[in-house]
Amino acid sequence: MAAAGRRGAAGGAAGSAGVAGAGAGAGKSGAPGRGGRVVVGDIGGTNARLQLWGGGSGDSPAAQRTYPTSDFPSFQACLQAFLCEFSPGEAPAVAVFAAAGPVSDHALCAMTNISWELDARSLEQEGLVGQCRILNDFEAIGYGVGAVAPEHLVSLHEGARVERGPVLVLGPGTGFGQALLLWDSGWGRYRVYPSEGSHADFAPRGWKQRALAQHVENEMGYCEAEHVCCGTGLVRIYEFLRSGHAGPAGGDSAPPHLKDGAGVTSAALSGGSPLAQEACDIFLAIVGQEAGNGALRTLARGGVYVCGGITPRLLERIKAGGLRSAFLHKGSRFAPFLETIPVDLVTDGAVGMLGSREYARTVENEL
Repeated sequence: MAAAGRRGAAGGAAGSAGVAGAGAGAGKSGAPGRGGRVVVGDIGGTNARLQLWGGGSGDSPAAQRTYPTSDFPSFQACLQAFLCEFSPGEAPAVAVFAAAGPVSDHALCAMTNISWELDARSLEQEGLVGQCRILNDFEAIGYGVGAVAPEHLVSLHEGARVERGPVLVLGPGTGFGQALLLWDSGWGRYRVYPSEGSHADFAPRGWKQRALAQHVENEMGYCEAEHVCCGTGLVRIYEFLRSGHAGPAGGDSAPPHLKDGAGVTSAALSGGSPLAQEACDIFLAIVGQEAGNGALRTLARGGVYVCGGITPRLLERIKAGGLRSAFLHKGSRFAPFLETIPVDLVTDGAVGMLGSREYARTVENEL
Protein backbone atom coordinates (compact mmCIF):
# COMPACT_ATOMS: atom_id res chain seq x y z
CA MET A 1 0.00 0.00 0.00
CA ALA A 2 1.88 3.04 -1.26
CA ALA A 3 0.11 5.48 1.03
CA ALA A 4 1.04 3.59 4.19
CA GLY A 5 4.37 4.25 5.84
CA ARG A 6 5.98 5.30 9.08
CA ARG A 7 6.29 9.05 9.39
CA GLY A 8 9.72 10.60 9.44
CA ALA A 9 10.34 14.17 10.53
CA ALA A 10 8.33 15.70 7.70
CA GLY A 11 5.47 13.22 7.89
CA GLY A 12 5.33 13.51 11.66
CA ALA A 13 4.99 17.25 11.44
CA ALA A 14 2.06 16.86 9.08
CA GLY A 15 0.42 14.35 11.38
CA SER A 16 0.84 16.23 14.63
CA ALA A 17 -0.14 19.55 13.09
CA GLY A 18 -3.69 18.29 12.73
CA VAL A 19 -4.07 18.15 16.50
CA ALA A 20 -1.72 20.91 17.56
CA GLY A 21 -3.23 22.17 20.78
CA ALA A 22 -5.13 18.94 21.43
CA GLY A 23 -3.09 18.42 24.56
CA ALA A 24 -4.69 20.29 27.40
CA GLY A 25 -1.39 21.98 28.18
CA ALA A 26 -0.50 22.86 24.61
CA GLY A 27 2.63 24.92 24.35
CA LYS A 28 4.12 23.42 27.53
CA SER A 29 6.41 20.40 27.82
CA GLY A 30 7.22 17.78 30.39
CA ALA A 31 5.20 17.05 33.51
CA PRO A 32 2.56 19.29 35.07
CA GLY A 33 4.51 22.22 36.40
CA ARG A 34 2.90 24.02 39.36
CA GLY A 35 4.70 21.93 41.96
CA GLY A 36 3.21 19.30 44.24
CA ARG A 37 2.64 15.69 43.32
CA VAL A 38 0.37 14.61 40.50
CA VAL A 39 -0.97 11.10 39.93
CA VAL A 40 -2.36 10.10 36.54
CA GLY A 41 -3.69 6.83 35.25
CA ASP A 42 -5.01 4.90 32.29
CA ILE A 43 -7.53 2.44 33.67
CA GLY A 44 -8.62 -0.25 31.23
CA GLY A 45 -10.60 -3.42 31.51
CA THR A 46 -7.45 -5.54 31.87
CA ASN A 47 -4.76 -3.30 33.34
CA ALA A 48 -4.55 -0.17 35.51
CA ARG A 49 -1.50 1.93 34.61
CA LEU A 50 -0.56 4.59 37.14
CA GLN A 51 2.14 7.26 37.19
CA LEU A 52 3.30 9.68 39.88
CA TRP A 53 4.81 12.99 38.85
CA GLY A 54 6.73 15.19 41.25
CA GLY A 55 5.76 18.52 39.76
CA GLY A 56 8.25 21.00 38.36
CA SER A 57 9.78 20.76 34.90
CA GLY A 58 10.83 17.10 34.78
CA ASP A 59 9.97 15.15 31.66
CA SER A 60 9.54 11.70 33.19
CA PRO A 61 7.44 10.31 36.05
CA ALA A 62 8.91 9.73 39.49
CA ALA A 63 7.18 6.34 39.65
CA GLN A 64 4.97 4.17 37.50
CA ARG A 65 3.36 0.79 37.85
CA THR A 66 0.92 -1.42 35.92
CA TYR A 67 -1.52 -3.55 37.92
CA PRO A 68 -3.84 -6.30 36.63
CA THR A 69 -7.34 -5.11 37.46
CA SER A 70 -8.24 -8.66 38.49
CA ASP A 71 -5.87 -8.32 41.47
CA PHE A 72 -8.04 -5.70 43.21
CA PRO A 73 -11.72 -5.55 44.21
CA SER A 74 -11.95 -1.83 43.48
CA PHE A 75 -10.11 1.09 41.95
CA GLN A 76 -9.67 2.65 45.40
CA ALA A 77 -7.78 -0.45 46.56
CA CYS A 78 -5.54 -0.33 43.51
CA LEU A 79 -4.80 3.39 43.94
CA GLN A 80 -4.12 2.93 47.66
CA ALA A 81 -1.56 0.21 46.90
CA PHE A 82 0.22 2.53 44.47
CA LEU A 83 0.21 5.55 46.77
CA CYS A 84 1.25 3.55 49.85
CA GLU A 85 4.33 2.40 47.95
CA PHE A 86 5.30 5.61 46.17
CA SER A 87 3.71 8.53 48.07
CA PRO A 88 3.04 7.33 51.63
CA GLY A 89 3.45 10.73 53.29
CA GLU A 90 1.82 13.07 50.79
CA ALA A 91 -1.49 12.88 48.97
CA PRO A 92 -1.05 14.06 45.37
CA ALA A 93 -2.47 17.54 44.84
CA VAL A 94 -3.94 16.63 41.44
CA ALA A 95 -5.23 13.34 40.05
CA VAL A 96 -6.52 12.59 36.55
CA PHE A 97 -7.65 9.10 35.58
CA ALA A 98 -8.80 7.87 32.20
CA ALA A 99 -11.33 5.05 32.49
CA ALA A 100 -13.00 2.72 30.00
CA GLY A 101 -16.66 3.66 30.33
CA PRO A 102 -19.14 6.56 30.23
CA VAL A 103 -18.15 9.44 32.53
CA SER A 104 -20.49 11.89 34.26
CA ASP A 105 -19.25 15.47 34.73
CA HIS A 106 -15.58 14.37 34.88
CA ALA A 107 -16.42 12.94 38.30
CA LEU A 108 -17.90 9.44 38.07
CA CYS A 109 -17.39 6.40 35.86
CA ALA A 110 -18.89 2.94 36.16
CA MET A 111 -16.51 0.99 33.96
CA THR A 112 -17.99 -0.92 31.05
CA ASN A 113 -16.14 -4.25 31.11
CA ILE A 114 -15.28 -4.68 34.81
CA SER A 115 -17.16 -3.90 38.04
CA TRP A 116 -14.95 -0.99 39.13
CA GLU A 117 -16.35 2.47 39.76
CA LEU A 118 -14.19 5.61 39.77
CA ASP A 119 -15.67 8.36 41.96
CA ALA A 120 -13.63 11.58 42.02
CA ARG A 121 -15.50 13.15 44.94
CA SER A 122 -15.10 10.01 47.05
CA LEU A 123 -11.35 9.88 46.35
CA GLU A 124 -11.07 13.53 47.40
CA GLN A 125 -13.16 13.06 50.56
CA GLU A 126 -11.14 10.02 51.60
CA GLY A 127 -7.97 12.12 51.37
CA LEU A 128 -6.31 9.94 48.75
CA VAL A 129 -5.89 12.90 46.39
CA GLY A 130 -6.57 16.64 46.25
CA GLN A 131 -8.40 17.72 43.09
CA CYS A 132 -9.51 14.75 40.98
CA ARG A 133 -10.92 14.47 37.46
CA ILE A 134 -12.13 11.38 35.61
CA LEU A 135 -11.89 11.17 31.82
CA ASN A 136 -13.34 8.63 29.45
CA ASP A 137 -10.43 6.54 28.14
CA PHE A 138 -10.86 7.76 24.59
CA GLU A 139 -11.34 11.33 25.81
CA ALA A 140 -7.84 10.98 27.30
CA ILE A 141 -6.55 9.52 24.04
CA GLY A 142 -8.01 12.57 22.28
CA TYR A 143 -6.02 14.87 24.56
CA GLY A 144 -2.97 12.66 24.06
CA VAL A 145 -2.76 12.40 20.27
CA GLY A 146 -1.27 15.89 20.06
CA ALA A 147 1.60 14.78 22.30
CA VAL A 148 2.42 11.58 20.39
CA ALA A 149 5.95 11.55 18.98
CA PRO A 150 6.17 11.47 15.15
CA GLU A 151 7.81 8.04 15.19
CA HIS A 152 4.63 6.64 16.73
CA LEU A 153 2.41 7.75 13.84
CA VAL A 154 1.98 5.62 10.72
CA SER A 155 0.23 7.24 7.78
CA LEU A 156 -2.44 4.99 6.29
CA HIS A 157 -3.91 7.63 3.97
CA GLU A 158 -2.52 11.11 3.36
CA GLY A 159 -5.63 13.09 2.49
CA ALA A 160 -5.58 16.89 2.90
CA ARG A 161 -5.72 17.87 6.55
CA VAL A 162 -7.71 20.99 7.44
CA GLU A 163 -6.23 22.99 10.30
CA ARG A 164 -8.60 23.09 13.30
CA GLY A 165 -11.03 20.79 11.51
CA PRO A 166 -12.90 18.11 13.47
CA VAL A 167 -10.74 15.12 14.43
CA LEU A 168 -11.97 11.58 15.08
CA VAL A 169 -10.10 9.09 17.28
CA LEU A 170 -11.20 5.48 17.56
CA GLY A 171 -9.74 2.07 18.08
CA PRO A 172 -10.26 -1.49 19.26
CA GLY A 173 -8.86 -2.91 22.48
CA THR A 174 -10.80 -4.48 25.35
CA GLY A 175 -13.68 -2.44 23.92
CA PHE A 176 -14.01 -0.16 20.89
CA GLY A 177 -13.50 3.43 21.95
CA GLN A 178 -14.40 6.57 20.03
CA ALA A 179 -14.10 10.32 20.64
CA LEU A 180 -14.44 13.55 18.67
CA LEU A 181 -12.15 16.58 18.89
CA LEU A 182 -13.60 20.01 18.09
CA TRP A 183 -11.59 23.21 18.09
CA ASP A 184 -12.55 25.56 20.94
CA SER A 185 -11.51 29.09 19.94
CA GLY A 186 -12.17 30.41 23.45
CA TRP A 187 -9.95 27.76 25.00
CA GLY A 188 -7.37 28.05 22.22
CA ARG A 189 -7.14 24.28 21.66
CA TYR A 190 -9.16 21.21 20.87
CA ARG A 191 -11.79 20.05 23.32
CA VAL A 192 -12.50 16.32 23.36
CA TYR A 193 -16.00 14.85 23.40
CA PRO A 194 -16.19 11.14 24.24
CA SER A 195 -18.68 8.88 22.51
CA GLU A 196 -20.35 5.54 23.02
CA GLY A 197 -20.84 5.18 19.27
CA SER A 198 -19.29 1.73 19.29
CA HIS A 199 -22.53 0.47 20.86
CA ALA A 200 -24.54 1.55 17.84
CA ASP A 201 -25.68 -1.16 15.43
CA PHE A 202 -23.04 -2.83 13.28
CA ALA A 203 -23.53 -1.98 9.59
CA PRO A 204 -22.22 -5.00 7.65
CA ARG A 205 -20.96 -4.91 4.08
CA GLY A 206 -21.21 -7.92 1.78
CA TRP A 207 -22.64 -11.38 2.30
CA LYS A 208 -19.95 -12.60 4.70
CA GLN A 209 -20.31 -9.69 7.10
CA ARG A 210 -24.09 -10.00 6.92
CA ALA A 211 -23.75 -13.67 7.85
CA LEU A 212 -21.42 -12.63 10.69
CA ALA A 213 -23.97 -10.12 11.95
CA GLN A 214 -26.68 -12.77 11.90
CA HIS A 215 -24.37 -15.17 13.75
CA VAL A 216 -23.77 -12.54 16.45
CA GLU A 217 -27.49 -11.76 16.68
CA ASN A 218 -28.18 -15.46 17.20
CA GLU A 219 -25.60 -15.51 20.00
CA MET A 220 -26.18 -12.11 21.64
CA GLY A 221 -29.68 -11.09 20.59
CA TYR A 222 -28.37 -8.09 18.62
CA CYS A 223 -25.12 -7.00 16.95
CA GLU A 224 -23.43 -3.73 17.81
CA ALA A 225 -20.14 -2.50 16.32
CA GLU A 226 -18.15 -3.40 19.44
CA HIS A 227 -19.34 -7.02 19.23
CA VAL A 228 -17.14 -7.45 16.15
CA CYS A 229 -14.54 -4.72 16.69
CA CYS A 230 -12.62 -5.39 19.90
CA GLY A 231 -10.52 -8.22 21.34
CA THR A 232 -13.47 -10.50 22.02
CA GLY A 233 -14.95 -9.37 18.70
CA LEU A 234 -11.89 -10.69 16.88
CA VAL A 235 -12.37 -14.04 18.60
CA ARG A 236 -16.06 -13.93 17.65
CA ILE A 237 -15.14 -13.42 13.97
CA TYR A 238 -12.65 -16.30 14.13
CA GLU A 239 -15.19 -18.62 15.74
CA PHE A 240 -17.77 -17.60 13.15
CA LEU A 241 -15.40 -18.61 10.36
CA ARG A 242 -14.37 -21.73 12.23
CA SER A 243 -17.96 -22.83 12.65
CA GLY A 244 -18.35 -23.01 8.88
CA HIS A 245 -20.97 -20.27 8.68
CA ALA A 246 -18.88 -18.58 6.01
CA GLY A 247 -18.02 -21.70 4.03
CA PRO A 248 -14.87 -23.86 4.07
CA ALA A 249 -12.30 -22.91 6.69
CA GLY A 250 -9.37 -22.11 4.41
CA GLY A 251 -6.49 -24.56 4.51
CA ASP A 252 -6.81 -25.38 8.21
CA SER A 253 -7.61 -28.92 9.24
CA ALA A 254 -9.58 -29.01 12.49
CA PRO A 255 -8.88 -25.35 13.34
CA PRO A 256 -8.17 -24.95 17.07
CA HIS A 257 -10.20 -22.89 19.49
CA LEU A 258 -8.45 -19.59 20.26
CA LYS A 259 -9.46 -18.07 23.56
CA ASP A 260 -8.56 -14.40 23.09
CA GLY A 261 -7.69 -11.73 20.56
CA ALA A 262 -3.97 -12.07 21.24
CA GLY A 263 -4.21 -15.75 20.29
CA VAL A 264 -5.92 -14.92 17.00
CA THR A 265 -3.39 -12.21 16.10
CA SER A 266 -0.46 -14.46 17.00
CA ALA A 267 -1.87 -17.28 14.87
CA ALA A 268 -2.39 -14.89 11.97
CA LEU A 269 1.06 -13.33 12.19
CA SER A 270 2.80 -16.70 12.45
CA GLY A 271 1.50 -17.56 8.97
CA GLY A 272 0.27 -20.93 10.14
CA SER A 273 -3.46 -20.21 10.23
CA PRO A 274 -5.22 -18.93 7.11
CA LEU A 275 -8.42 -18.84 9.16
CA ALA A 276 -6.89 -16.49 11.73
CA GLN A 277 -5.51 -14.35 8.90
CA GLU A 278 -8.97 -14.09 7.35
CA ALA A 279 -10.46 -13.21 10.74
CA CYS A 280 -7.91 -10.41 11.17
CA ASP A 281 -8.56 -9.11 7.67
CA ILE A 282 -12.32 -8.99 8.27
CA PHE A 283 -11.67 -7.31 11.61
CA LEU A 284 -9.43 -4.64 10.03
CA ALA A 285 -11.97 -4.04 7.28
CA ILE A 286 -14.58 -3.38 9.98
CA VAL A 287 -12.21 -0.93 11.71
CA GLY A 288 -11.82 0.85 8.36
CA GLN A 289 -15.57 0.89 7.77
CA GLU A 290 -16.26 2.32 11.21
CA ALA A 291 -13.56 4.95 10.70
CA GLY A 292 -15.10 5.93 7.37
CA ASN A 293 -18.63 6.02 8.78
CA GLY A 294 -17.40 8.14 11.69
CA ALA A 295 -15.56 10.50 9.36
CA LEU A 296 -18.77 11.04 7.38
CA ARG A 297 -20.86 11.62 10.49
CA THR A 298 -18.40 14.15 11.95
CA LEU A 299 -16.89 15.67 8.76
CA ALA A 300 -13.49 14.83 10.26
CA ARG A 301 -11.44 17.07 7.98
CA GLY A 302 -8.79 17.35 10.70
CA GLY A 303 -8.10 13.65 10.34
CA VAL A 304 -8.82 10.22 11.77
CA TYR A 305 -6.51 8.55 14.29
CA VAL A 306 -6.76 4.79 14.74
CA CYS A 307 -5.62 3.87 18.25
CA GLY A 308 -6.12 0.92 20.60
CA GLY A 309 -3.94 -2.00 21.52
CA ILE A 310 -4.76 -4.42 18.69
CA THR A 311 -4.10 -2.51 15.47
CA PRO A 312 -0.37 -1.83 16.07
CA ARG A 313 0.22 -5.58 16.34
CA LEU A 314 -1.46 -6.05 12.97
CA LEU A 315 0.56 -3.40 11.15
CA GLU A 316 1.83 -5.85 8.53
CA ARG A 317 -1.74 -6.97 7.75
CA ILE A 318 -2.81 -3.30 7.67
CA LYS A 319 -0.13 -2.56 5.07
CA ALA A 320 -1.88 -5.02 2.75
CA GLY A 321 -4.47 -2.26 2.36
CA GLY A 322 -7.71 -3.76 3.63
CA LEU A 323 -8.34 -1.16 6.34
CA ARG A 324 -7.60 1.74 3.99
CA SER A 325 -9.74 0.26 1.23
CA ALA A 326 -12.67 -0.21 3.61
CA PHE A 327 -12.26 3.37 4.85
CA LEU A 328 -12.24 4.87 1.34
CA HIS A 329 -15.19 2.72 0.18
CA LYS A 330 -14.58 3.47 -3.50
CA GLY A 331 -17.72 3.55 -5.59
CA SER A 332 -19.83 4.87 -2.74
CA ARG A 333 -21.50 8.25 -3.04
CA PHE A 334 -19.14 10.09 -0.68
CA ALA A 335 -15.91 8.29 -1.60
CA PRO A 336 -14.45 11.53 -3.03
CA PHE A 337 -14.93 13.20 0.37
CA LEU A 338 -13.29 10.29 2.20
CA GLU A 339 -10.28 10.61 -0.14
CA THR A 340 -9.62 14.02 1.47
CA ILE A 341 -9.52 12.70 5.06
CA PRO A 342 -6.07 11.83 6.48
CA VAL A 343 -5.87 8.57 8.43
CA ASP A 344 -3.05 7.78 10.86
CA LEU A 345 -2.33 4.74 13.01
CA VAL A 346 -1.08 5.56 16.53
CA THR A 347 1.41 2.95 17.73
CA ASP A 348 2.16 4.52 21.12
CA GLY A 349 0.43 2.34 23.69
CA ALA A 350 0.78 5.11 26.30
CA VAL A 351 -1.30 7.71 24.43
CA GLY A 352 -4.07 7.54 27.05
CA MET A 353 -1.53 8.21 29.78
CA LEU A 354 -0.16 11.10 27.75
CA GLY A 355 -3.67 12.54 27.59
CA SER A 356 -4.21 12.18 31.33
CA ARG A 357 -0.91 13.93 31.95
CA GLU A 358 -1.83 16.74 29.52
CA TYR A 359 -5.24 17.25 31.09
CA ALA A 360 -3.69 17.40 34.57
CA ARG A 361 -2.08 20.70 33.56
CA THR A 362 -5.49 22.34 33.19
CA VAL A 363 -6.49 21.11 36.64
CA GLU A 364 -3.29 22.56 38.11
CA ASN A 365 -4.04 25.88 36.46
CA GLU A 366 -7.44 25.89 38.18
CA LEU A 367 -5.85 25.65 41.65
